[in-house]
Amino acid sequence: MQDKSRYDADHFTLHGLWPQPRSNIYCHTSEVNKNLDEQKKYNQLPQPELSPATDRALAKVMPGTMSSLHRHEWIKHGTCYSPTPEEYFVEAVLLTEQINASAVRDYFSGNIGRTIPVSEIKAKFDQAFGPGAGDKVKVKCSNGMITELWINLKGEITSLSDLSFLLQPAEPAASGCQSGLIDPVGY
Repeated sequence: MQDKSRYDADHFTLHGLWPQPRSNIYCHTSEVNKNLDEQKKYNQLPQPELSPATDRALAKVMPGTMSSLHRHEWIKHGTCYSPTPEEYFVEAVLLTEQINASAVRDYFSGNIGRTIPVSEIKAKFDQAFGPGAGDKVKVKCSNGMITELWINLKGEITSLSDLSFLLQPAEPAASGCQSGLIDPVGY
């Protein structure tokens, strides 16, 4: 039975915000922290300094904070994005919240337990964020299930950014599947 009281039961959650090119990793990071990260010892990485409000917002949209995912994301990617973890995570949360306030989230939430075509996902992105936005989304699947959405963005991200404006100039993304199951959380 699905636990609908969980935020992640019917909302998108954040894995990370990755500056490009993808080789742009571990900026201004000590070798000790880089080695800990590469060994997946995330709980031994330093806790990013965040305001209480950002810490709460991040824990909501990134349940992986319970397993120290945010420490990994900051050390590997965030250090190349911003001089502070506060800016990096505020902006990542902002973008996640915009997707969760859109027709895309409504579509996914309304189709939990069903297999949906990628074409419909792309159409929902177009509806929510403007024509062509869906072409900037890569849908990743594994064993017939949708596992991730990778969203290409281009432009400067700030605490006031509108996802629509970051999607329009971004590079198109090719999806790895034609359809996939939206599985209930916890399965």
